Amino acid sequence: MEADRLSLISHDILREDAFGPSGDRVLQGDRSLHHDVYAVIIEWIHQGKLRPGEQVSEAAIARQLGISRGPVREAISRLDHEGLVIRRPRRGAVIAELTVKDLEEIASVRQLIEGHAARAASQLLTPHDMQELEGLVASMKVAAEAGQWTETAVLNGRFHQIVVRIADNKILSKMWQTLHPLAWLLAPVASAHKPHDPESIVARHQTLLEVLRAGDPDRAEEAFRYHVIQSSQMTIDQWSNASRERTEPQ
Repeated sequence: MEADRLSLISHDILREDAFGPSGDRVLQGDRSLHHDVYAVIIEWIHQGKLRPGEQVSEAAIARQLGISRGPVREAISRLDHEGLVIRRPRRGAVIAELTVKDLEEIASVRQLIEGHAARAASQLLTPHDMQELEGLVASMKVAAEAGQWTETAVLNGRFHQIVVRIADNKILSKMWQTLHPLAWLLAPVASAHKPHDPESIVARHQTLLEVLRAGDPDRAEEAFRYHVIQSSQMTIDQWSNASRERTEPQ
C-alpha cells in the first residue's frame, strides 16, 4: 500500500505540524497520506535537498516516493497555503525565496508574539516546563558543537514554540502557526552552512530561562523581544552574506 511504503520514508522526521503543540518529533499514525508527503518535503527543505527558488515537481516527488500524484498535490497545496511554496507562471510550484524585507517583517511580528507569550508563560511555568526547556538548550549546544546547523535551528524553534504553548493562548498559538514555517524552515536554509557558536547559543537561551524562572512578566517580555531582534539580525546578516557569496564571480 502507498501509505505503508511512505511511512518507512517519513517515520520520525516531522514534529507535529512542523512544530506542533507538544514539540514532539513524531509522525502521528492516524494522519492521512498527504500529511506523510508533507513531512517528507519539509525534511527535504530542512536538509537543503529542496532550496529556495527550486521547482517542486508533483511527478518527480510521486515517482521518487513510489506513490500517486494525488497526495503530493495535496501536500504542495498545504505548503502553498503556509507560504513555503509559491506558484509562478510557466514554472509551477517553487520553494519560496525570502528577502531581507521578509525577514525584517517576520522579526517585527515575532517579537510581538513572543514578548506577549513570555509575559504569560513567566506566570504559568511549571517545573516540568522548565526541565523541558533546559533539555532543549542542552540539545542545541550538542547539535551546534557537532556542526548540525539545521538541527540547531529546529531545536531553537521548538524552544520558542514551547514558550508559546505554555502561554496557553489559542489565538497567540494560531498566530505562531501561521508564522513559524517561514521563520524556522526557510530562513535557516540560507545560512545553515554558517557556524553557530555553541557557547553563545547557551548563554542567550540561559538568559531567557532565567527571566522565565524569575516570574517577572515585564522582564520576560523585554528579554524575549530583545532576543528575537538580536537573533533575527544575525540571521539577516548571514542571509545577506550568503546572497553575496552566491552572486560573486568565482
